[in-house]
Amino acid sequence: MQKSLNAPETRQKKYSAVLYTLWTAFAIFCLTAPAFAGRYYVGYILVIFIYSILAIGFNVASGFCGVTTFSTGAIYGVGAYTAAIMFTNFGIPFLLSALIGSVVAGIMSCIISLSAYKVNGHYLALVSFGLLMVVTQILNESAFTGGAAGYHVAKWTFFGVPVSESAKYYFAFAIVVVAFVIQRNIKKSLWGISWRLRATRLRLPASASISAKYGLSVSS
Repeated sequence: MQKSLNAPETRQKKYSAVLYTLWTAFAIFCLTAPAFAGRYYVGYILVIFIYSILAIGFNVASGFCGVTTFSTGAIYGVGAYTAAIMFTNFGIPFLLSALIGSVVAGIMSCIISLSAYKVNGHYLALVSFGLLMVVTQILNESAFTGGAAGYHVAKWTFFGVPVSESAKYYFAFAIVVVAFVIQRNIKKSLWGISWRLRATRLRLPASASISAKYGLSVSS
């Protein structure tokens, strides 16, 4: 009887051990890739890092909150083009340009959220998809953004020192790690639990409830 009760816990420990082993191997590969991989493959992995960051953001919205939205790409595009234009056209330092791009992306996200506040389900998906198409069309047709040919960004510099491809690679990898840790902490937080419960339409018992204001209340 005791063995049957401990079986699920044993399987969980084995699963966790395998998972952590795979994550460790993946981290070692990412950290050492620039040493043995060519420039083409390093650039390819860098693109994977960028899309991984977007996927983490989409997972928080769609996976945790149950919100089907396609506006992630539009928000990313606006922020990226803003940072690139600030850095290349106006000569603003790279880190400050990246911060400005993040702020602009956040403002756009808030505007989208407020405009779609009373829309949910399939209607929210349609609104976000329409926004993605509009932003894509504007970026592809505007001469200011380089059109469909893309925007040529000036070489990265940090306090006047050119940034190498390896530095870009590790910078993007660090952001992926930070984003993953934030997502993991959100999942375990009371906010994350509340979001996932709402997404799956579950209801807590009357004796306990989780507040959206990050509070747990228990009544006797």
